Amino acid sequence: MSFAVFLIHTKRKKGVQSSGVLFGYWLLCFVLPATNAAQQASGAGFQSDPVRHLSTYLCLSLVVAQFVLSCLADQPPFFPEDPQQSNPCPETGAAFPSKATFWWVSGLVWRGYRRPLRPKDLWSLGRENSSEELVSRLEKEWMRNRSAARGHNKAIAFKRKGGSGMEAPETEPFLRQEGSQWRPLLKAIWQVFHSTFLLGTLSLVISDVFRFTVPKLLSLFLEFIGDPKPPAWKGYLLAVLMFLSACLQTLFEQQNMYRLKVL
Repeated sequence: MSFAVFLIHTKRKKGVQSSGVLFGYWLLCFVLPATNAAQQASGAGFQSDPVRHLSTYLCLSLVVAQFVLSCLADQPPFFPEDPQQSNPCPETGAAFPSKATFWWVSGLVWRGYRRPLRPKDLWSLGRENSSEELVSRLEKEWMRNRSAARGHNKAIAFKRKGGSGMEAPETEPFLRQEGSQWRPLLKAIWQVFHSTFLLGTLSLVISDVFRFTVPKLLSLFLEFIGDPKPPAWKGYLLAVLMFLSACLQTLFEQQNMYRLKVL
């Protein structure tokens, strides 16, 4: 619980309206007590220990309420750092489930279904994706890395001259070319866009895991059909797992494509 309070306080200070980490935390907190409550309900021991059952159900109710609240987005800050836009993108203030399922785009899709879209219907570009913000950050990191690379090359040249005891003018052009000019630029690109690259790669890896999980579940389902006396719950469980795996595979794959397209 202290971890959740720390996350809520940190996200509020940063102006984040919805957190995926908090959503995953409350989802796990909901699944574990739900399994415990289901086991207690199936045991039918309420008369022997009513206090334990009531406390479990009360805790589960509070966790469910908190999980529902984590599916909603908070109000925007009263004093935002960025200037207010005329037609802001709804992704900024959308909740985490809406971002994961791209539900925030449904308004534009429905408007385009009813009538042709016009330029005024399109949303304003977010400041974090604008060229003004990205170019300034990239230029700042590039200048810092280039200055560090020049200082490193000068230090190497000074050590070589000092070790030989005499200056060697004929070796100066080679010392200037020793540091690659593109290395500070690649380092700056990584420092600016590393989070997008990492999240996109992670989404692609998870999507591939679910892609290989679906055929395995299908083989288990075929074995279930061939069994003469299988338990009914096993078939329902395999069907639900196949459906969830296919849905999650599609969601993670689209998240990877979306992040790469935005980049």
